[in-house]
Amino acid sequence: MSGHKLGIMKSLKALSPIKITAIYMLVGGLWILLSDRLLVAFVRDPEVLTHMQTLKGWIYVAVTAVLLYLLISYNTMVIRHSEQAMRESEERYRQTVENSPNPIFSVDREGVIQSWNKACENIFQYSRKEVIGAKYHMLLNPEERRTIEGMLNQVFEEKRSFSNVEISYRCRDGTERFMVSRLYPLLDYEGWVKACVFANTDVTERKRAEEELKRAYEKLQRAHEELKTLDEMKSNIIANVSHELRTPITIAKGAIELVMDEKDQKKRKELLKIALNALLRQNFIVEDLLQAARLERGEMKLEKVDMANLINRVTEEFRPMLMKNNIQMEKNVEEGLFATADPNQIEHVLRNLITNAIKFNKPGGSVIIEAQKRGDMVEVCVSDTGIGIPEDQQEKIFERFYQVDSSPSRRYGGTGMGLAIVKEIVEAHGGKVTVESRPGEGSRFCFTVPAARWEE
Repeated sequence: MSGHKLGIMKSLKALSPIKITAIYMLVGGLWILLSDRLLVAFVRDPEVLTHMQTLKGWIYVAVTAVLLYLLISYNTMVIRHSEQAMRESEERYRQTVENSPNPIFSVDREGVIQSWNKACENIFQYSRKEVIGAKYHMLLNPEERRTIEGMLNQVFEEKRSFSNVEISYRCRDGTERFMVSRLYPLLDYEGWVKACVFANTDVTERKRAEEELKRAYEKLQRAHEELKTLDEMKSNIIANVSHELRTPITIAKGAIELVMDEKDQKKRKELLKIALNALLRQNFIVEDLLQAARLERGEMKLEKVDMANLINRVTEEFRPMLMKNNIQMEKNVEEGLFATADPNQIEHVLRNLITNAIKFNKPGGSVIIEAQKRGDMVEVCVSDTGIGIPEDQQEKIFERFYQVDSSPSRRYGGTGMGLAIVKEIVEAHGGKVTVESRPGEGSRFCFTVPAARWEE
C-alpha cells in the first residue's frame, strides 16, 4: 500500500464522529462569541442590532451546514480511498502468495484452512477445493499437532510470529515433505488477527541429503572402527603366524640336535618322529598361506572327481593323528558320487575341516564324515564331538585371520586362515559352507560343490 493511501487511512481515524462533533461545536462557539462581541461593539441602534443578530443566525446556519457537508464529504472520500487501497493491497498479497514457488496456506482460529496456493496443490497433491474448509490436522503427523497448536494459540492471542519451525507434512500419497515454516498473524482492517499464515520452504531434499551424509558419516565411523579392529587383529596375527612358523622349526631343531648325541636307537626314532611331526605341522601352515595366494590369483582346474576316492585318500593321512588322540572316525559316503571340482582344492578343504575336528575334539571322541548328493550339488559334512563354537562367533570364524582366541598365548595353534580359505574355495566352486555348533557338544561343518554331469 502506498504512503499516500496510508495517510488517508490515518486521517480517517482522526475524523471520528466524536472529533467531528468537537470541531462543529468549537467553530459554532467561536462564531457566536466573536459575532456577539463585534455587534455590541460597533452597532448602537437596537433595531439594527436585532436585524444583525437575525442575519448572524442565518449565517451561522449556512456556515455550519457547509462545514458539516465538507466534513462528511471528506470522510466519504477517505473511506472510499481506504477501501480501494485495502482491496488493492489484498489483491497484491493474494497474487504474491498465489504465484510463490513456496507452499503457503492460512488457517483460522479453529484450524480450518482459509487459503491454499498453487505450490501447495503441487507439493501436497490436494486441490484448493478439497482443503478449503478442512482442518489443517490432515497435513500433520499426530506427534507434531500439539506443538503446532500451541504456536497457533499464541499467534491468535498474542499476535506472535514464529520462524524456522521444522514441520513434517504428509502428502496425499503418504510421503513426507520436510518444511521450514514461518507462522505469522494476518490482520484485518481493525487490527484483529483473522488468520495464521504458514509460509513454508520445502527442505525435503536437503533433509534427505543431510540424512545420507549422516549415514555416510556413521558408515565411515564403523569402517574406522573396523580398520582399528583389523589393525589390532593384524598385530595379533603377525605374532600368531610368527609363533606358528617358529615353533615347529624350534621343535624340529631341538629334536635333531638330541638325535645327534643319542645312542639309543629307540629314543633316536622317537626324536626323529617328533621332528617329522613338527615339520608336517609347519608344512600345513605354509600350505594354507600358499592356497590363499592361489585363490587370490584365481588358479582353479575343474575336473570330474570321484568323491569316495578323494575322501578315502585324505582320511588315510589322518590315521596316525587319530590313533595318537584316541579318536574314532566314521565315514558314510554315497556310492557313485562324483563332483565337478578342483581335486587339490577340495582335498585342502577336507584336510582343514578334519584337522579342526581332531584338534578341537575331546580324548576318546569321534569324527564323522558324510557325503551325499543333494539336487545338483554334492554335500560333504564333517562332524565332531569337540568343544563347540559359541553362537555369536559362528559367522566370524570364516573371516580371514579370525580366531576365537587370537592371543599369542592361546591354547590351540593355527593362523586363523584355515576356515576363511575353506569358505573361499567352496564359494569359488559355486557352493556354500555352513556350520552348526553348540558349546560343549561339538560342531558340524558342511560344504557343497556342483555334482558332475554324466556326460563329463
